Amino acid sequence: DATNSFLTLSNVVEANQGAYAVVVSNTFGAVISSNALLVVNQPPISDASATRTTLISPNGTNATVILKGTRSSDPDGDTLQYTWFEAGQPVASGVVAIVVLPLGAHPFALVVSDGMLSATNGFTVEVITPSEAVMRLMALVDSNWPRSHPLYVTIAAALAAIERNDSIPAINQLQAFQNKVRAQVGPSDPVLAASFIQAAQDVIDALSGGNTNPAGRPHGR
Repeated sequence: DATNSFLTLSNVVEANQGAYAVVVSNTFGAVISSNALLVVNQPPISDASATRTTLISPNGTNATVILKGTRSSDPDGDTLQYTWFEAGQPVASGVVAIVVLPLGAHPFALVVSDGMLSATNGFTVEVITPSEAVMRLMALVDSNWPRSHPLYVTIAAALAAIERNDSIPAINQLQAFQNKVRAQVGPSDPVLAASFIQAAQDVIDALSGGNTNPAGRPHGR
């Protein structure tokens, strides 16, 4: 329906894409142009939320981190390319990547591209020691459970064992803590109990020589 020497499309949507041609005419005749192909490309969505962002170092020095961009998508169904950056430097590629990180906080960004447009998702991965993880658990219990003392005592014993480098007694104390949580917290607040049990299990997994349950296997007894 346009009759000018140019065509302007506002608020372009996918329905606008296709082949466009113009008929140019004067009193002597008319000619149709070749087609101009309009492709409407929507930006991709970068999503690294499947990545576990807090990990406990099994050796107190570093941890293996699995970077996951599996929740990223493209509205047009285009194939995506994935690049992982740490502190602005590219460190890996692919929808899933594995890196080894030392203790501390590490700023990451996942950049996904459909070949025309890109999107970025920034996040931070933190690697902590088992002692730090237990201290966070102590703070979590203290701030969320009014009758925290019986639980707190057991966690404190686990922390003392970790600081002595005695992993087996520490694991035993953490398992005792889980049992107390099931008995004391579970009946009245199962969601809170599950968070306490999971936090303790993460430390148990690390003390047992592996990372904190990236595979999602069942926890506890």
